[in-house]
Amino acid sequence: MSDKLTSASIGGLVGGLLGALMALPQNQLLSTISCLVYMLAGGIGVWHYTNEHNVTLEGKQGVELGALSGVVGALIGATLGFFFMAIDMLPTQAEAMSEAMERMEEAGAESGMGFMEMMAGPAGMAIGLVIAIVIGAVMGLSGGAIGAAMFKKGSEDQDLEEGSE
Repeated sequence: MSDKLTSASIGGLVGGLLGALMALPQNQLLSTISCLVYMLAGGIGVWHYTNEHNVTLEGKQGVELGALSGVVGALIGATLGFFFMAIDMLPTQAEAMSEAMERMEEAGAESGMGFMEMMAGPAGMAIGLVIAIVIGAVMGLSGGAIGAAMFKKGSEDQDLEEGSE
């Protein structure tokens, strides 16, 4: 495993665990801001790499490492979310969509029912996973860029520049 992948895995693990744990209380505010943990994951990945190798990452390298950390975090968070649903610590996708459809019926909004039914099944879970990965990558790259600016250590890291030639 490359050193950057190790750092991304550590950052992603922290972000994924925190994100999944923030979803457990089923608090709308916590669920909404839990995507910010992917930014933290990107920063942790950069922090770990710069500390392990005593280097300063360029912005591009920090963004790449942060995005990878965010994707790893999203995958870990989604996996834990599915696990929490399986052991009834979180409502399943179908239960959540059923509640949403009931609220829509009460409000008289019939137009989105087909979409809600589709999202309650396996397709909805797959779409949710893709969305989580995209959000994880975007938030992670933001955290990686911030981390690259904050965690300056020794010399500029040269290994990515050499690999890109």
